[in-house]
Amino acid sequence: MTLPVATDKTNTTATNNDHPAHHNALGVAVNEDLLRAALAPSTPVRAFDTTFQPFPTRPGWCSYTLALAYTVSTALTDEGALVELLSDAADPPTTVRASAQLRMQATLIANINWTVTGHHQLSYLVPAGHNVRLRRTVFGAGTATLLPHQVETVL
Repeated sequence: MTLPVATDKTNTTATNNDHPAHHNALGVAVNEDLLRAALAPSTPVRAFDTTFQPFPTRPGWCSYTLALAYTVSTALTDEGALVELLSDAADPPTTVRASAQLRMQATLIANINWTVTGHHQLSYLVPAGHNVRLRRTVFGAGTATLLPHQVETVL
């Protein structure tokens, strides 16, 4: 099936003549100014192990950047961190939608001292009214840190 492509760049449904609405491939008028305003991202500060509802009435896109790290300093080691993004209608949510893990389980020949760090991003399209929780689990000397690159956008 071939969809029609609109070539007319003006539309009387626009809010004003300076910013006319355009037509998408289905011929539906799209006002770009309204679209930009509606998709303005927010940058809230979220914390681990806290339930929050980012979008009470409309769906939205959540994206959180984290730093996971561990330090190895003994011959027997189980170090690392796991972060899971949970989301559903429950409070607290129980369904894992995305996860990131950095972990080392090993028996080393000698005692060594090094640190391993990795940056990860967790993203999920959250339905309207659903809750979100960033659940953190650490192993040994592992750490997990939320970086300031947290973005939530209402769709």
